[in-house]
Amino acid sequence: MAIVTVLSGCDGEKLIITDPLADQPLLDDAATVPATGSATGSNTLIGTPSFFIDDEASDNDASTGTVAAAFLAERAAQGSIKIMAVGDSITHGVAGMSSYRRELTALMLAASCSYTMVGSQLTSDSADNSSADGYHGAHEGYSSNRADHFLTGYDSSAGSNPGIRVSMETYRPDVVLLHVGSFDVFNQQGVGNALNDIEELLETIYRTQSETLVLIANVIPWFSESPYPGIARDIESLGDRIEEMVLERFDPLLKLVDVRSGYTESMMLNDLIHPNPVGENHIADAFMDVYQRLANCSSG
Repeated sequence: MAIVTVLSGCDGEKLIITDPLADQPLLDDAATVPATGSATGSNTLIGTPSFFIDDEASDNDASTGTVAAAFLAERAAQGSIKIMAVGDSITHGVAGMSSYRRELTALMLAASCSYTMVGSQLTSDSADNSSADGYHGAHEGYSSNRADHFLTGYDSSAGSNPGIRVSMETYRPDVVLLHVGSFDVFNQQGVGNALNDIEELLETIYRTQSETLVLIANVIPWFSESPYPGIARDIESLGDRIEEMVLERFDPLLKLVDVRSGYTESMMLNDLIHPNPVGENHIADAFMDVYQRLANCSSG
């Protein structure tokens, strides 16, 4: 029996995923499709228009390339793409640094990407959003905030986190950059609880605004054994679970960003928890690799 999934797509379109072994498209009440179909180029599109996903590895559809790329192309045609970076201190920045966001925006500027960073937060060295290097410091990063804080809202010295639902409703981002969960493990919430909260965070994002591309990081490794022995192992386990979650959800508007491959202890500050400038650049490169492939923005 074919296993099929229907996901909400751009502007109410349907995303039809076929079982590559059974090679059977979905037959539903919304449209009539042939009893048999081909996953290699002769698929009938459902509705006008529709995305038909037939390559599980790349989300390729028969007409416009990847679903995420088509989504970004549509948004870019309407104007600057709104991007909201969400997370704990890895996103907020520490010790007077702006986190990976400054380097990421520099990379996007160099690649001629049309974007606007949105959010209520402005770290101390990002107050000038029209600086000469094109840096836009708006974000929703809050140091020492767990994933569940982004569900409920949380007031702390890092600022007043309104919660992801309010942030989504206020700023209506097209793209969310998500690096969250490390502080949950630091607070000894447990890897399983952290992952559950991250999944609920994603559900809240999509319930609030279904047409959102989320780029989620598998969290950078830790090289400290504080506050408890084994935390580095648990951080690694959380990254593994995030990767598994992305694969299991098979959502064309959810993409994994591999920030931990190639990440070394030399990329850390002395606390062995937060990235130094080299580490920030590494994280920015990882996000940019995924974003630029989908957005297809290039100065060349």
